[in-house]
Amino acid sequence: MAKRILAFLSVMVVMSMFVAGMASADPREDSLALVKKGAEYLKNNGPEKAAEAFTKDEFKKGDLYLFAYDYTGTCLAQGASPQLVGKNLWNLKTPTGTYLIQDIIELSKKGGGWLEYQWMHDYKKKLMTKESYIMPVEGMDALIGCGFFKE
Repeated sequence: MAKRILAFLSVMVVMSMFVAGMASADPREDSLALVKKGAEYLKNNGPEKAAEAFTKDEFKKGDLYLFAYDYTGTCLAQGASPQLVGKNLWNLKTPTGTYLIQDIIELSKKGGGWLEYQWMHDYKKKLMTKESYIMPVEGMDALIGCGFFKE
């Protein structure tokens, strides 16, 4: 009987560890971790390899994905919309009229940080607040970022 109880408890511990691992952590922490990982990859492998790699699960977590731009506004990598790679989005405006790419470039040149802006949610089809972490890429005139919608 003791062996059965021990086996049951062991299974419960393993299951709770599995469920805890699947639970969504703080999206700010997840975004920051992805950005750091992606910046290292971009720095070491270049934009062409990063553009492909950032579309893979290794560089995504749930709805989180990476994006990278050079300081002229050209998209270097885009985990959710790879068709944007190579396009200059300098004049891209948010639905509220701010120049998003110009704002993230300015923030990156100041050392990076968090930026809040209004963006259309793809699935919910409504304007929502999005928060992105932006970081300059060492040794490049480029930035990398990751963001999430605030509920």
